[in-house]
Amino acid sequence: MVGNTLHDIRRHVESLAVEDGTYYVVCGRTGTNPVPIAGKRFESRDTAQVALRSAEQYRAALRRYDPHLPYHDLIVCELPTYLDASRYVSRPFQRPERSIGGGAVTDNQPLIDFCHDVTGALFETLAMEGYETVERAVMDVYLDAAESITDRDEFCLVLLESMVEELTDRLSEDEQGRVLSAAADGLPPTVDDGATMETVFEYLVSVSIVSDYRLTAVDSATSSRDWLVRLTEYALNGDDRYLPTLPLAIELRRVHSGSVSIEWARSVDANDWELRISVRTPSDSGSAGLLRTVVRDA
Repeated sequence: MVGNTLHDIRRHVESLAVEDGTYYVVCGRTGTNPVPIAGKRFESRDTAQVALRSAEQYRAALRRYDPHLPYHDLIVCELPTYLDASRYVSRPFQRPERSIGGGAVTDNQPLIDFCHDVTGALFETLAMEGYETVERAVMDVYLDAAESITDRDEFCLVLLESMVEELTDRLSEDEQGRVLSAAADGLPPTVDDGATMETVFEYLVSVSIVSDYRLTAVDSATSSRDWLVRLTEYALNGDDRYLPTLPLAIELRRVHSGSVSIEWARSVDANDWELRISVRTPSDSGSAGLLRTVVRDA
């Protein structure tokens, strides 16, 4: 993509927003408040105008992936002075708890940001690497989900799961590894220069992909370093055949220069999964289970 990435544009819009702002941006035709200015308020009309231009840039970037992406005639509006602006600021949607992947999920901005960053990096990678058919299929999933799912948590998780299905069906294992590596390189760098396996799962806890984990090193006679990890309340849904592992794999790729494989997963109980992970030296080959891994019997 030419210019700023989706991540950069969205972060810029977020930096402009304030909780008690009286200005906001909507589509003048439909009154909708699309991403990335959904729920955002701004201190002044000038700031809102800057956010509007950024939102147009963001939509134009998405339109590179799908020329049929709907256009919005964005305008800046001001809340009447007699209204309390704080009542109109986007807040976590309060609803009865429900289970996604076994865990109770509420509207969670770190989770939404993580999913958005990962999917944005994958969109850009597919475009740059020339996977036009895959890119189109993934964008179709994105648009279908955006039209039919209003809950923000559910939307981003369904999008990740759907991307796993499309990429698995349409790319070879080697292609999956290359796409994931390139997407990981496109994400913001890790803060910890001495990143470890613990760093990966601490971060996944912080963005609510899992609520907790337990990591155990496993002795191995090969050149790889093996780990068993137990995940509590993993956010993505698995079944009796496969467990989607994209969030784990892309974070593992960000902190390990060697080849990473997620060998298998097994359901421990209704909420927990156990997985075996291998990190090989850069000269070794193999990258199984990056998008999804085989579920084996306990």
